[in-house]
Amino acid sequence: MDKHELTQSEIGQSTILESFKPDSRLMKIYFVQFYLLLILIVGGIGSIITIIWFFDDTLDKDIAIIISIVVGTVILSIALIGSVLIPFYINSINYTLTTHEVIVSKGIITRSKKVVNFRNITNFNQKIGPFDRLIGGDNFGTIAIETAGMSGQKARPEQKLEGVVPVRELTSRLRAILMKMKGQAAVTADMETAPALEEEELLKQILDTLKDISSKI
Repeated sequence: MDKHELTQSEIGQSTILESFKPDSRLMKIYFVQFYLLLILIVGGIGSIITIIWFFDDTLDKDIAIIISIVVGTVILSIALIGSVLIPFYINSINYTLTTHEVIVSKGIITRSKKVVNFRNITNFNQKIGPFDRLIGGDNFGTIAIETAGMSGQKARPEQKLEGVVPVRELTSRLRAILMKMKGQAAVTADMETAPALEEEELLKQILDTLKDISSKI
C-alpha cells in the first residue's frame, strides 16, 4: 500500500478485502473531457467577440483586442493549471473494500474519506460510457454506489468507483457481497418479526372465535 491507502487500524474492526487505484486510462478521459470543455468555452467566447467586433460600430477596436488577449490568457492559464492538477488528482484516488464498507479516498489539498456501509447500499450500478469504450474498452468504466437515501436522485449516487478494470467482474463481486449481506439481514429480520406475526395470528383467531360465539347468541 502507498501513503494514500488506508491501514487496518484506520478502518476499525473491518477486514480489508482489497485496496486499489483507478486505471491510468481514467486520466486520459479526464484530459479529453477537460479540453473539450475548454474548446466549447473558447468557441462560445470567440463567437461573441467576433459578433461584437463586426456588428458593433461603437466598440473601440483596441478595447476589443485587449479583451481578446485577456480572455485568451485566462483560458491558457486554466488549461495549464488543469494539465498540472489532473494527474495529481487521479493519483490521489484510492478505493478500499472491506468486510463492512466501501471507502473512497481522494483529494489534493484537502483529502476526503467517504465511507459507505454495505447495510446502507441498495445496489451497485455498472456504467460504461462512450469515452470509457473509446479509451478504455468494453471492460472499463464506473461503478455507482446507490443507497436508500439517494434512490430518488438518479444522477447522484452516494459514491462512484471511477476508472475500474475489469468493471464487469468487480460489479458482480460487489453485488454478490451485497446479496450475501442482505440475505443475512433478511434472515435476522424474519427471526425478529416471527413472534409479532404469531401474536397477530393468535389475535385474529380469538377475534374469529368471538364473532362465531356472538353469531350463535
